[in-house]
Amino acid sequence: MCKFRSLFIIVGALIVWGTAHAVVLSLNSPTLDFNAVSLGGPSDPAQDEGSEGKGLDIVGGYGGLMGFYAAYESGTTSTTGELFFRVRFGGSKKSTFDSFVNVGLDLDTDGTLDYFIQYAGKNPNRIQILDAGGTSPNTASIGSVLSTGESVSLWNGNGSPSASNNAFYTPVGTGITDVTFNASDPNLLSGATATDIDGNGDNDYFLTFSIDFSYLVSVVRDDAANLDASAGDFTLFDDSFAFGMLVATSQNKNNVNGDFAGIDGTATTGDEPFVNPDGSQGGGLSTPYKPDEAVFIPESSNYALIFGLFTLGFKACRRRRR
Repeated sequence: MCKFRSLFIIVGALIVWGTAHAVVLSLNSPTLDFNAVSLGGPSDPAQDEGSEGKGLDIVGGYGGLMGFYAAYESGTTSTTGELFFRVRFGGSKKSTFDSFVNVGLDLDTDGTLDYFIQYAGKNPNRIQILDAGGTSPNTASIGSVLSTGESVSLWNGNGSPSASNNAFYTPVGTGITDVTFNASDPNLLSGATATDIDGNGDNDYFLTFSIDFSYLVSVVRDDAANLDASAGDFTLFDDSFAFGMLVATSQNKNNVNGDFAGIDGTATTGDEPFVNPDGSQGGGLSTPYKPDEAVFIPESSNYALIFGLFTLGFKACRRRRR
């Protein structure tokens, strides 16, 4: 009986895992097709974007709706897929997003940033990869451009996105099916709704953008000598490698001066990445994400609990942080 029960669990988990891999992603894919990125600390507080103004405030963690999502569509090889990101803002200054979103990457999972994938909503109007200029977790800054990536090609929401489109900016509730809002969440802010989870009276907005994974592959392989070799042979970097992520906004391409998701920017001890509002370490950076499995380590997706029941024995094979 135990053998049959174990077989049922394994088969069921593999079916769910295979289903997740079969999803074809697009800029307007339902948010359920993305992985909610847990940023190691509390959910992102509202109205903590500092002096940068409305439109840069990442909001999430209320009513079951998160502020940062990631997804990966595998390609014909392990180096030719597409990385997708979706960020939720507490409002918008205008109908277009003309600021910057910086997705920080910790490639060798040592707790410090290595690169930024930057969405530049104005000059240079590109989705590009930059060096992380800071030398420690609390000094995150933008460095030099390592790959110019691709020009921003916004989809206007009419018809279906074309193969050339790589960005979509839209009010929440328009053009994208969101995760079901939990109106009974005891942590809801006053006035919060499914389309205004910070309750500030402004409709939330989604920015979804994508970049060819091959650009990141080229950057990492060329830079392998500067990464911790104990985390893997980065000259062979592909979608089987895991990496941590964070997301932050800014008004210009050279600084990280807007909102760090997962960090309370209004708290005196919590206004920098990797620091929780109570001053403890941990906020801002996700657990490692494996693109080829579309899961975080430890897995945080809906099917992770089942899948984990028979993969616990393989945890020791995971690369360790130095």
